[in-house]
Amino acid sequence: MTSIFGSLNIGRVALSVQQTAINVTGHNIANVNTPGYTRQRVNMVSTSVQGYQNFAMGSGVAVDEIERIYDKFIQKQISTENQELGYWEGMNNYLERVEIVFNEASGFGISGAMDDFWNAWNDLTNNPSGYVERISLLSAGNTLTMTFNENHDSLAQLQDYISSDMAANIESINLKAGQIRELNQQILQTETSGSSANDLKDRRDLLVNDLAKMIDLKVSEDNNGNVNIYVGTGQPLVTGTDSWKLATTPNPASPNQDLVVWKSKDGSTIDITNNISGGKLKGMLDVRDNIISGYMDRMNDLAETIINRVNDLHASGDDLNGDPGGLFFSAPDANAPAKYMSVAITNTDLIAAAASGGGVGDNTTALSMAKLQNSMTMGGTATFGNFYQSLMSEVGNSVQYASNNLSNHTAMVDQLSNYRESISGVSLDEEMVNLVKFQHAYSAAAKLISVVDEMLDTLLRLA
Repeated sequence: MTSIFGSLNIGRVALSVQQTAINVTGHNIANVNTPGYTRQRVNMVSTSVQGYQNFAMGSGVAVDEIERIYDKFIQKQISTENQELGYWEGMNNYLERVEIVFNEASGFGISGAMDDFWNAWNDLTNNPSGYVERISLLSAGNTLTMTFNENHDSLAQLQDYISSDMAANIESINLKAGQIRELNQQILQTETSGSSANDLKDRRDLLVNDLAKMIDLKVSEDNNGNVNIYVGTGQPLVTGTDSWKLATTPNPASPNQDLVVWKSKDGSTIDITNNISGGKLKGMLDVRDNIISGYMDRMNDLAETIINRVNDLHASGDDLNGDPGGLFFSAPDANAPAKYMSVAITNTDLIAAAASGGGVGDNTTALSMAKLQNSMTMGGTATFGNFYQSLMSEVGNSVQYASNNLSNHTAMVDQLSNYRESISGVSLDEEMVNLVKFQHAYSAAAKLISVVDEMLDTLLRLA
């Protein structure tokens, strides 16, 4: 179009294109603090060349696309690193609670209770028939058993709490998966109609990052621009405009360790518990099923050995009545002695401090009991105290290790996020420069229209 009306059309289209550029710039400025927002840019192209006599003349400008300044590789790195960050967040959060359970810093933990128990036997050696010493011994024994009981119950309750928290996190996973499915549908509809879906893609990427923090994902994008997400051994969570759900279900082998399952459309389930390898869910599973269970096993080993060694010695001695000593401790469930152990004796006269046939005033058995404190009773390599201290050291080291890894991966995510911002983030200085540039271009296009209008007036007057 090479007529005067062609020039008018060039000005009109130029006004529209520069207005679009100003709108996009304003949109960038408005979202400078929006989490996950990706800067947008209007890419302009010259329109088709028109022939005029022996010359080729341009016909103006057009918007080629509104580009999203985006790096897929960085997005993938952030998603992967978020899985590690989520894992260590889960580990650190619950390991700190495990440390609180043992409560050794206050002096009221198992270590202090064991020391008081052995000291009570030592006091009894000085006065084998003393009522006060015997009452103190029973009190120390009850304190020791109750401390074991409470610690075991607290760890079991923490396992239950983790299972409950896992169920809440899985509900959040299902919600975000549903939101990603809806965004897939909206993006497909928007782009099919020829519009830009940049803001919808930003929201989708943010949800994928949040999801990666909860569970390890395998993410891909199909030819239609849909994000597809898989978990476990390849079970789909989101594919195109469809989504599936996860759930928890009781573990028949362990009441404190609910399983994580993937639910198919026909209602059947697949256990993916052992196939979760990252994210907060993996951290929670490791603490609940491996770390806490391991600590409970070692507490049971310690309690069982104390029960057996004390009971064996006590049965070998005589009480104040000259009768053979019976059980000092009882543990009705051999699979969980720390949970159920208690003092079997209620009468101080039934405490066996003497050797068999030793008579009143003999302290042979009491001496042997007191010596158990420093004997290599745990596998022949450690005392009761050493064994428990090694457990406490492991708890402390685990907390410190998780805290250090959490700090490292937090810094890594921050570094990647800052790098993403350097590419995709909004720079107000740059946007202000663009705003002035597009403003001048808009004014120039308006001036072009004004000049063409004057030309038309001149032609009309000549007519």
